[in-house]
Amino acid sequence: VPYPKHGRYFFMERKDGQDLGVLYVQEGLQSTPRTLIDQNTLSPDKKTVLTGWEPSQDSTLLAYELSRAANDRSSIHIRNVTSGKDLVDTILEESYPSFQAWSHDSSGFWYVRRDPNAPQNGEKKFYQRVFYHRLGDDPKNDAVVFGEGREKTDYLGAIASEDGKWLLVSAYVSTGKKPRRELYLKDLQHPQSAFETVVEGKDALFVAQFHRDALYILTNHEAPHWKVASVDAEYATAGLHTWQTVIPEGAGVIEDFLPLRNHLYISVLENVHSTLREYSLAGAFRREISLPSLGSLSGLTGEREGNELFFGF
Repeated sequence: VPYPKHGRYFFMERKDGQDLGVLYVQEGLQSTPRTLIDQNTLSPDKKTVLTGWEPSQDSTLLAYELSRAANDRSSIHIRNVTSGKDLVDTILEESYPSFQAWSHDSSGFWYVRRDPNAPQNGEKKFYQRVFYHRLGDDPKNDAVVFGEGREKTDYLGAIASEDGKWLLVSAYVSTGKKPRRELYLKDLQHPQSAFETVVEGKDALFVAQFHRDALYILTNHEAPHWKVASVDAEYATAGLHTWQTVIPEGAGVIEDFLPLRNHLYISVLENVHSTLREYSLAGAFRREISLPSLGSLSGLTGEREGNELFFGF
């Protein structure tokens, strides 16, 4: 499914006869795509593969992850999208890094890796921390942003608002009765501010996205079939009682959601097939989008203030 960013479209494609897919970039829907990363040429044995990628908000840079052994240990690299050349910035694979989010001005990014001060006991995938890397700096000097003192098995992630105001960190916790995801918010306009708790200690999962000044959250908290809630980011740490239910739990299972401009798109699994529905940001039903037949959706993409929604079927 194409991933649009600032007028450019990024997508993977594996043509007939190719062993591995190629990452392309296209300048507009009607132009000719050009190769950005060809996995087939990364190594003679084709064991070096692309495990993740994310263009910056202005689409000038691409963060991408490479695994030299086609496993879960990857290094992070930065490529200039126009020239196709890599910057000097590299986060080595030894610390099990994973890219998380670009800063709004493309000057750096947040990523997760193993705490270098953690016990050297062979548990290399544990003790994750969130770091921030400013482009051009030595990664050895990257500072820990979040994670000090957390359980060694917590799996961390981060997203940032496109206006540069907020950073949201998630922690997947598997040590309780049920797996749960906890959320913590930082005001980036005040760099010295601490992370504040959005939700913690609930035996439920929470998947959040920023849109304009709000957080939209897909959760199974008190909703086994999932629901979508929203809350102003400014008040997100005031407690669950401040959240507004936008899309209540229904007969089908909500599998994916995407807020775009004044719309909220929801993918729902009903009777073993997908439906795609459009709502207002406040949750007013607008229409069901026709699909070619009974089948399954795979991914919703689009720019936050764009005019296009992409989905795979």
